[in-house]
Amino acid sequence: MDHDGVICLESEWGSRFDKQKKYDPRPTLREIPILDRFDDFNSNCVECLNEIITKTDCEVVISSDWRTWATLEEIGEFYESQGIIKKPIGFTPFIDRQEVPKEFEFKSGLGLNQIRSLEIRKWLNNHPDVVSWVAIDDMRLGEQGWGLEHFVLSTDHKNGICNSEVKTLLIEYLNQPVLIL
Repeated sequence: MDHDGVICLESEWGSRFDKQKKYDPRPTLREIPILDRFDDFNSNCVECLNEIITKTDCEVVISSDWRTWATLEEIGEFYESQGIIKKPIGFTPFIDRQEVPKEFEFKSGLGLNQIRSLEIRKWLNNHPDVVSWVAIDDMRLGEQGWGLEHFVLSTDHKNGICNSEVKTLLIEYLNQPVLIL
């Protein structure tokens, strides 16, 4: 799950700057306490995420760039402070563009999207026990030829995960029956 555009909406973007005004001189981002380090999550999105978690008993794995600036424990603390009922269980790995297989073809202007998609695939490959999953992001990760099949695009930066179509798709993906053939 990504954060910006999904559960941290445009109405909250920049709230971290107000929280960080009290630090003078301003320390590095990792030195700022976790509750002040990031923009707040949208309270309606927190309710929607909690409803999805309750209905599907899903776990959360973070693909957001926020994973760069916090440990899993710190992000879990931040989730609790924002009212989310489950802490994330992991982060997708970072893949540097130089690590991408040479046969992989980058599409113009979509390099970051493609790398995020590869990071999610790598996490899934390292967790073969995960049989039902969905990725959500405000970047296009479902493009044909390289994208994720189980992907929901969240481009409604005013509603994010609360957009009725987005929420419905997430629940449908997470409630898919698992077949062994």
